[in-house]
Amino acid sequence: MSLALQRIADELSALYDTPRLPDVASFLCDEATMRHVVGPEVDRGEVLAVLEEDGVSFVGLYVAAEVLDALAVEEESVGGVSDRRSFRTWQLAVEGVSHLVYLCFRADREQSVSALELELQAEVDKWALGLLRPRREAHPLAGWGAPRLAQSRSLRRRLFADARFLDEPGTEVGDRYRAANRIAAGFVEGLEARHLRHVDGSGERALVGELRRFYRDGGANKLAGAARRAP
Repeated sequence: MSLALQRIADELSALYDTPRLPDVASFLCDEATMRHVVGPEVDRGEVLAVLEEDGVSFVGLYVAAEVLDALAVEEESVGGVSDRRSFRTWQLAVEGVSHLVYLCFRADREQSVSALELELQAEVDKWALGLLRPRREAHPLAGWGAPRLAQSRSLRRRLFADARFLDEPGTEVGDRYRAANRIAAGFVEGLEARHLRHVDGSGERALVGELRRFYRDGGANKLAGAARRAP
């Protein structure tokens, strides 16, 4: 069941041209273990926990069993996931893996990362993978231009405008999720305007280049960069 999570990690590494994280399974924790560490947070369906002990960091990823089961049978692009439940399952899986991959990427570069940065990157990752992950067309750029722009707009609406939050506004966690959603929505809309109207491969190449630069930004640069690139 963890093969699907590894595939998501590999897709992220390929998209952002970063070192592959080959052992996602080694970070996975079962529900009982993660509940002991973070309590009811496991009810979210995915949790990344980081513990510090004697200067050593321990990282654990929990993804609900029902999410893993669903991924094992779906294994298709988000464009083919039409019902709300399947789409939610896919989002949870990408969010958890995104947190893990980005945390490891920043740690390898000896850079810290905030909770808001993790959430913001995960929001962008869901859109990017939903739009760009490999498909079955005869040519990898088939449908680029107006069809891909329409697909992006639909995906952006489902991810951002239609988002439902578990935490109330005014709480630390609730405000963080809403901020990540709002900043990512503006950033993605700007990417659409700059790159998705081209009918040849130039739009995708420019889009991937900008996504890779954003991925490598950190701290205030990441947040300011996202805001600056919004329409």
